[in-house]
Amino acid sequence: MEYKNFRVRIEAAPSGGFRISGQSELGEETDTFRVPFPRRRIETLPLLFERLRKAQREERELRPTAEEIGDELFRSLFSGKVGKLLQKTLVRLETQGRDEGLRIQLEFDLNDSSLVPFAALPWELMRDGSECGFLSLTPRTPLVRYVPMSWSAVNNFEGKLKILVVQSSPKEKGFDPIDFESQWKAIWKNLDPQPDIRVYSLLQPSLSGLQRKLLEEPWHVLHFVGHGGLDSETGQGLLYFETANGRRAEPVTGTMLGQHLRSHPELRLVFLNACRSGMIRRNRQHPFNSVAISLLQAGIPAVIGAQAPISNEAAARFSAAFYDRLAARDPVDAAMVQGRLAVLRDVPFDWGNPVLFTSLADCDILRPAAPSSVQETLCPTCSRRTSTPLRLGIRTFSDTPGRPLWGKEMDDECDDILDLRAFFTGEGGRYPVDPSVWQAEVVPQLRNFLRRAIAARRPIHLNFASHASTAFAAGYFLEAKSGLEITIRQRGQAGFSEWRPLAGRDLKGPLFLREEDRPGTEDARDVALALGVTWPVLHHVEEYMKNARLAVHRVLPATLAPAPSQLGVQDGLHAFRLAEAIMHRVRQRPSSESGGTVHLFAAAPNAVLFFLGQLWQGLGQVQLYEHDFFSGRLGDYSPSILLPPAESPEKEEG
Repeated sequence: MEYKNFRVRIEAAPSGGFRISGQSELGEETDTFRVPFPRRRIETLPLLFERLRKAQREERELRPTAEEIGDELFRSLFSGKVGKLLQKTLVRLETQGRDEGLRIQLEFDLNDSSLVPFAALPWELMRDGSECGFLSLTPRTPLVRYVPMSWSAVNNFEGKLKILVVQSSPKEKGFDPIDFESQWKAIWKNLDPQPDIRVYSLLQPSLSGLQRKLLEEPWHVLHFVGHGGLDSETGQGLLYFETANGRRAEPVTGTMLGQHLRSHPELRLVFLNACRSGMIRRNRQHPFNSVAISLLQAGIPAVIGAQAPISNEAAARFSAAFYDRLAARDPVDAAMVQGRLAVLRDVPFDWGNPVLFTSLADCDILRPAAPSSVQETLCPTCSRRTSTPLRLGIRTFSDTPGRPLWGKEMDDECDDILDLRAFFTGEGGRYPVDPSVWQAEVVPQLRNFLRRAIAARRPIHLNFASHASTAFAAGYFLEAKSGLEITIRQRGQAGFSEWRPLAGRDLKGPLFLREEDRPGTEDARDVALALGVTWPVLHHVEEYMKNARLAVHRVLPATLAPAPSQLGVQDGLHAFRLAEAIMHRVRQRPSSESGGTVHLFAAAPNAVLFFLGQLWQGLGQVQLYEHDFFSGRLGDYSPSILLPPAESPEKEEG
């Protein structure tokens, strides 16, 4: 069956409230979004969905049925103009007499906290009581969660479909054993003998073991069978891998797993057969903390997760039917319909548990996707990657007699250098010739320099002889979802080191000291982040805020444990862990700070700031500051770069 698209987008209306837009080949309509349930029900429905699955028959009769929930969800989207456009589009497909369906693409702006409770609802239960029935159970109207990303194409598919099955069941107290043998018989045994499919099972996998297997050969599908959960402190989604001996659980965040997967361009689907791996929000969990969405941000074109705990029987039934259709080269959303139908026969609610997130407009991971206009402009060769690193240098510091020769090696080692020294003056080139050059010159030149690097689709080695603000901004423009493998050439007292987010020892113990937040101005929305990794900065930050009369709601201290030091960060993995922990802390801001700016004062290696910049998408506006190391005055900071830039790249380039 061929599919047309019907895109439904829900967003905040400029005048207040929410609006919905629907778009198909027949045009576009906009209407007011009708909130489907009272506020309290919206907050509790995701948890209620879990209970409905587990409830006994007599208890379930006292609660809303899937039909009642689904009817209300459908009416909230399709009771007005958008609904009429949907019906006209369906009628058009029927009268054409071709075997065509209509893919319902549901899109929420997950950066808008006011929309997150709506995005967390179980839309997979949506039901047209008058005609179509449950949309996601009907091959004619599959439902997907559409999350547009910068790169939304997949490489051309050829050869065997190769599926890597990760089976993880730690032998640690609190983890129920998983019956892998029955799942193998139900799902993979029938696929393995097929000549155009290869299935490989990775038993007792550690994260490093998975990485070794991924490096051996390209894989198209990664299927994880195991336990999932949430970090109770950060709300971060977790998958539980195993330590080398299989005796202990190895908790892995979606962000960390995404770092391991981003450099494998042939990987086009990750199927997470793990509880809550596709859940968007619970206990104030930020949507980008979801394992599934974290992987989408890392460049995986399609991710399937579970919104709630899922039974072994339902998972096996769904997966068997799903892969049977994927092997026949059906689009992912069409294959999911058959998986849902296989579950429906025995489990009334579990068929609505699997959720598909994708950045692909056609959900077809096994054939070339049509390039978007963004790809044509920025990435004309994105289907052809090379493994030869592109070595780039970024300079703002100048060589000064009696000072280290910053960047002396760049001319010999780098393929291309962004030289910004003309915009800085004074000892070591530390001072901007005018404060305006940060936004007027540094930001646009840095962004355009890195956009060209992205278009090359090669691993990138970055060498900074520049201000800390440029390292953060470089990470911001080379964001995690660019899908590139990036190495930072880190300067230290012992010389140079090559730091990558996956290379190093995973240290035990706390990353930061336990410190209380410093209260500020009650009605302010901004927050200040005092990041002290190489040296303590909190007293400098407080002095600057007092002198500059900077009003913030809170100051968030983040001081390296056990103490700040020039040698405190061990390697790239340690640097990434620090950046990840800061990101999660910033995401826990309450609604009273929603929309406020984060003022970042940092003394940290460039790699920490670069990785933090990479992870910053979705965290709102950030104002960076530079410290005057030569003045000797307490709290001598000055504002530098403000992100995101006030204007988009397209506007600036005309």
